Amino acid sequence: MRSLTILHLLLSLPLLSACYSAPQSTVDTVTLSAIEAFRFEEGSGIYAEKSRQGLAINAAKTENREIFIPSTSTVNWLSKPQDYQAIITVTSEIDGESRYQLLIGDKLIKEVVAPETDKDFFNTTISLGRVTLKPQDTLTIQSNAVTNGKIPENGGTAYSRGRWTTLDLIPE
Repeated sequence: MRSLTILHLLLSLPLLSACYSAPQSTVDTVTLSAIEAFRFEEGSGIYAEKSRQGLAINAAKTENREIFIPSTSTVNWLSKPQDYQAIITVTSEIDGESRYQLLIGDKLIKEVVAPETDKDFFNTTISLGRVTLKPQDTLTIQSNAVTNGKIPENGGTAYSRGRWTTLDLIPE
């Protein structure tokens, strides 16, 4: 009799689990791809670098060097304000340590610099800190092309290209 009760209980488990559903997180980490989620003005000096799945600055043109060039995205996934930890994935380069800025609307939230590296095209994540986003906010990532003077090129030195690939937003 006892074995029949255990068998009956085991056979009813699928029914019980079908009636119960575990709580689901209503907000997941949002990963914004630089080349898919961000827009930039044509002729601004930024280009999509599909082979590296990111955005980069055309540093071959001298007018694109040493200035911040923006790309933007709209917060279109929220229905109410949400706090996040923001993390950017940047590509370090041997020829310069580009800077990256996060703005929400017109407000500068944080500026970070790519770490120096002796390995070219090294992806690394950098925390941009805690941010509060509202529906339809404009997110801007600005980067710059800089030289560290270490890599000779055409009678001068080579420039990094402010490369970056993703902005991750982790809910708090």
